[in-house]
Amino acid sequence: MTFPQVDAVLHWLSAASTTNTSSLDKPSALKATATATATSDGRTVIITDEVRAEGGFLLNHFLSRHLRADDQEWKVVLVGVAQTLGHYGAVGKKLGLNIAAYQQTGKLTFIDALSGLSGKRSPLARDETHVLRDLFTNIEAASHTSSGVHPHKLCLVIDDISAFSYCGIQANQTAAFITNCLKLVSQTNGCFVGLLHDANALEKDLPDLSRLSKAILHKADYVLHVRMLESGATQGVDGQVSFCRGPLLSRDVPFHPEVLHYQITDAHVQFFKKGFSKGLL
Repeated sequence: MTFPQVDAVLHWLSAASTTNTSSLDKPSALKATATATATSDGRTVIITDEVRAEGGFLLNHFLSRHLRADDQEWKVVLVGVAQTLGHYGAVGKKLGLNIAAYQQTGKLTFIDALSGLSGKRSPLARDETHVLRDLFTNIEAASHTSSGVHPHKLCLVIDDISAFSYCGIQANQTAAFITNCLKLVSQTNGCFVGLLHDANALEKDLPDLSRLSKAILHKADYVLHVRMLESGATQGVDGQVSFCRGPLLSRDVPFHPEVLHYQITDAHVQFFKKGFSKGLL
């Protein structure tokens, strides 16, 4: 399951957005999607969230759209810093996405950044001096196909960039690591997606995390802010996603800032434009 509304706002062409139009709220957005030439190729997407409105559900969209892409040249590498493979397997099952099957075919590689590939110790242990270098080496190795060459397109997803700071890694080191990841992705004209917990309210208490947040956002083509509703809690609405143009997105690329409300259920996520949820109508 993918979210055609997300691709429509980003003006990304996708099979989902052209075949599943009933849930789109804006015909104009669908029209723009059908005519735009923009895709996820060569794009960096940063998702930010807050404690009461977590943005992990959006990661599942980007995973799904690249795993299910008609273009079989995509290879997806998922780095689990906050969540386990079991978590993504369970969520994928609800969304009709067979994570295990994609692993078996080699289209998806999961890197457990918490417990380590060997399973003996965490690669994020504070006494590790070459944590990020080793992790990057693992990512680079995982990005190759079974024939030992880079895929034509690499989608790299890191589910919690902020966790590196929580584990004691300095912001400049994490920023350099992300820069290396972006260079790796750019070699294939691929797509990078990362989740970054909002540090705006933590600048006084966690200045290093705040510096990391600013450094990472500066590298984005698109920034998706997941937040609680500005008006407070509302029946039928769990929060809102603000779609913003990142600093690196060319002005020639079609894109207009947008805000969508969303509701998360056990089986799916519903998006709708502001004021059009079932709880408000």
